[in-house]
Amino acid sequence: MKKVLLLAAVFVVGSIGMARAESQADAEFLGVAKCKMCHMKQFKTWENSKHAKTFEALQGDEVKNPDCLKCHTTGLKADGTFVDKGTSCEACHGAGSLHMKAKKEDKKSLITRKPISCANCHNPHISRKMMAEEMRKK
Repeated sequence: MKKVLLLAAVFVVGSIGMARAESQADAEFLGVAKCKMCHMKQFKTWENSKHAKTFEALQGDEVKNPDCLKCHTTGLKADGTFVDKGTSCEACHGAGSLHMKAKKEDKKSLITRKPISCANCHNPHISRKMMAEEMRKK
């Protein structure tokens, strides 16, 4: 009987974890305006950072180039639209819809931490100037 209960508990916990993983994949980007509603201190820090101004670095047709937009905007969609100009909260912490809807005690567990996300836009082997020049050649 104990084995059956243990097996049932493992199944339930595993199912909850799978549901959470699936729903995180379906999470939607909300935009920095929603983040600042609760995180004003962090917003003020971000607002004055280089990440907030990454879109402004784009020149000419780069503002429409998906290769540029994937690092200079947040929440880029397949149709070329995006949620935020600049690299905002959700670019690193993941889409925030689940975090926003969660009970207070569950909010922290829904923040995505992507340790390799910095390297997606910041190449440690090439300077930003060289990277921009290479991207502009394409």
